Amino acid sequence: MATITRRTTLQAAALLVGTVLGFSALAQTREVVIGYQDMVVPWRHAQETREVEKRTGYKVTYRKLGSGAEVVRALASGAIHIGEAGSSPFASAISQGVPIEVFWVLDNINDAEALVARNGSGVNTLADLKGKKIGLPFVSTTHFHALVALQDAGVDPKSVQIVNLRPPEILAAWERGDIDATFVWDPVLAKAKTNGKVIITSGQIAAKTGKATFDGLAVTKAFAKEHDGFLAQFVQVLADADKAYTGHKAAWTAESAEV
Repeated sequence: MATITRRTTLQAAALLVGTVLGFSALAQTREVVIGYQDMVVPWRHAQETREVEKRTGYKVTYRKLGSGAEVVRALASGAIHIGEAGSSPFASAISQGVPIEVFWVLDNINDAEALVARNGSGVNTLADLKGKKIGLPFVSTTHFHALVALQDAGVDPKSVQIVNLRPPEILAAWERGDIDATFVWDPVLAKAKTNGKVIITSGQIAAKTGKATFDGLAVTKAFAKEHDGFLAQFVQVLADADKAYTGHKAAWTAESAEV
């Protein structure tokens, strides 16, 4: 008959504790923090209905951020695992060595972003922006396209006052009359259009210069390595949301549950 010694008991206890802690750690890692912005995209409905949680079994925490630059900083610091932003902030981050990967393109921005001049500002063309003040988020797709549009029109960007404002700050500055123009996306874009004039859209800039922009989702390389199964399921949620929208665009109205 085997003899149970104190050492054997301690080894068994240590193995049991290690196993329990291992399973506990595994369970604790089944969570993800996703940073998003104030964008109008199909997967927002899946976010609201907790579809990602239902499909993956993960605990999902959503953190709203004010700009692509904030999203990139949060990814770099580890505050979030997945982030939603435009191509410009992602390109800037990757060029600086931030360990992230873009794994999903949400949309080709096209006319979803536009440069709008406030009524009474005296701005009717890009050339009229000289000496005027434009509010937009720095290191964003609109920042990139504003510079591209000005240069293409022969306007020195240094002759324009470009102010770094997040969308909520743009709206407040617009309503106070602090800025003459803005280059932004919905819902602030829609509000600016009510008492402003569209000078040019991102789609028009891309068509003229060949420099297009897009919105996408990026993930930290560390999270992607450890949670590839989650990402595969998440991508399916995104694909299903896009399919639901493209197949029933007319049904997605301001009054519908999806919007």
